[in-house]
Amino acid sequence: MKLPPRQSAAAGATAIETELATLPQVSARRNIRLEVELENRLLSFCQANDITVETFLEACFVEAEQNARTRTEIVNEAKRRLKQRKQAGKLRRVLSQLKK
Repeated sequence: MKLPPRQSAAAGATAIETELATLPQVSARRNIRLEVELENRLLSFCQANDITVETFLEACFVEAEQNARTRTEIVNEAKRRLKQRKQAGKLRRVLSQLKK
């Protein structure tokens, strides 16, 4: 395989950098914790639609920003889930203290 001349490689790199500059930048990876059953359904859904969980989350957020009714429903569901998680955390702490 013949490598292109150095100048061509530099021009190619510049073209790639130019195109990259027009695309959205992606932040560092984040670990998120999901309900086990929901995670399984979410992964299956994303695989079936040839998308990633990250791009699905981004798209949901963009749509929620643009649709007040959808945003309200999502925020209400998120608050309900947060309340459940806080309750589970409290119960785990109490259980841990009882086992000491």
